[in-house]
Amino acid sequence: INGIWAVMSGQAAGREAILAIMRSAPEHLDEIYSSGYSNLTYLDVEQRRLADAADLLDVSIRMTVERDLPVCRVWQIGSRARLRMLTGDWDDAVADARQVLDERSALLARPWPLLVRGLVALRRDGGGADDLDDAWSLARRYGEPLRTLPAATAIVERAWLTGRSDERLEDCRRLLDGPELPGLQWARGELAMWLHRLGVDV
Repeated sequence: INGIWAVMSGQAAGREAILAIMRSAPEHLDEIYSSGYSNLTYLDVEQRRLADAADLLDVSIRMTVERDLPVCRVWQIGSRARLRMLTGDWDDAVADARQVLDERSALLARPWPLLVRGLVALRRDGGGADDLDDAWSLARRYGEPLRTLPAATAIVERAWLTGRSDERLEDCRRLLDGPELPGLQWARGELAMWLHRLGVDV
């Protein structure tokens, strides 16, 4: 937990502290150790350490399969879907998203796969509305900024790309009024960027 907090606060030593714990993991990796991979890979993608995230996901997803850790597996595949979308590998991103969404999985693992599938469809042909709406509803249900900010960004991007107004835009803008908590710089910045493109003063 201290290591994750350090990573979210921008302290480089936090990532190495987590990796040191993971390297000392028992031979039979369990959910507790695997959650370290889940959280770190999520934050690596969030903070755009994309090469580090890709390397770690190659190892960690394979381990979740070998050790039969389905919750960690779908979470990490969702992170890989986001990573692949960010690096322009849209086909594989959608394949990862579909893999999570087409099987029974924890609701907490679904927001990013929904956003990835919806955003790729939006950018390709203006589709994806149902996925984006579901992601927004799910993010609002959890109420955590690391989920609500990206979902709001997708709503604003959709309004900008389609030229259609959306009654949720003011709710999206208000998310920037909250405190600038550690680890939210990228999420807040992306929401502000799309709002600015839409002509909203941020």
